[in-house]
Amino acid sequence: MNIDLAITGPTAGVLFLATIVHAIGGFGFAQVSMSLLPYIRDPASATILFTVAALFCNSIVFYSVREEFRWSDYNTPAKGLILGLPVGLLFFHQLNSGQLKTAMKLAGRWDTRRIKAMLTAYSGTLMLFRLIAVAYAGTASTSIMLETLFLLPALLLGALIGFSLINQFQETRIHTPASC
Repeated sequence: MNIDLAITGPTAGVLFLATIVHAIGGFGFAQVSMSLLPYIRDPASATILFTVAALFCNSIVFYSVREEFRWSDYNTPAKGLILGLPVGLLFFHQLNSGQLKTAMKLAGRWDTRRIKAMLTAYSGTLMLFRLIAVAYAGTASTSIMLETLFLLPALLLGALIGFSLINQFQETRIHTPASC
């Protein structure tokens, strides 16, 4: 395996930052990593690397909130993922900004760790489906998979820093952007 540090180094930095964000809020890995990775590397390798890294990141974060996980919270979004993703996308596309704000405010009625547990389990399931699809399609090379393994310490360090920062945030600060 030949690792190009000019690409792998910045990739590690992006994944590190994305994992900090995800460890704090229970989401955000995709938003941070996939908005920056295509500037560093080709989109095809960025997508495959993201899928494996996101599965690992979600596993770490889920482990931290595993006691708060409730199957009843997870079942509805999981069914939506499996059966109704196209319908859900069409539905949310039809909502106006006021309706979306109302839907996000409803999430504020749950404990932060419980929301984090559900979001992380859902995102992990989504990444597992993605990884299966990538493997089935044969688009993941051994080289990119080994590079992803090489990057896992950056994710672990990002998670540890994110976990240490979460105590500095109050629940109201975390929910403020969602209730705007």
